[in-house]
Amino acid sequence: MKRNTQWYSYLIVFILGILALIAAGFISSLLYIKVAGGVVLALAIYAVVYGVSGLITGVLWSYTSWKWGLFLALPLLFVLALSLSFAGHFMIFLKKDLPLVVSSILFGCFGAYIGSLIVRKKEGNAPTKFG
Repeated sequence: MKRNTQWYSYLIVFILGILALIAAGFISSLLYIKVAGGVVLALAIYAVVYGVSGLITGVLWSYTSWKWGLFLALPLLFVLALSLSFAGHFMIFLKKDLPLVVSSILFGCFGAYIGSLIVRKKEGNAPTKFG
């Protein structure tokens, strides 16, 4: 049984993606100043923030499942596209920004999938395949 997802769900998830981007950036900038962790610390922070955001969206709208992770990462992709188009520095993008994007998308999708599994298992509609 496939349920239709309401249009405002996408808007809410997009806004949650903006909030996740702000929160991850703020937390990583605070900890980056105090601790010399570099890119690995930022990767962990972005992974946790986007994973929790994906888990929330997966629980709220379980029938779209892992695809919410893609919508969560749209604001991050938009900011990085603007940064690349105006500032350039493609090598810095490859070394620092690309791992952040990949980890944000992966953990957002994984969190949303796990959240949807939690809800579907309670309802008795657990999927047998990924998706």
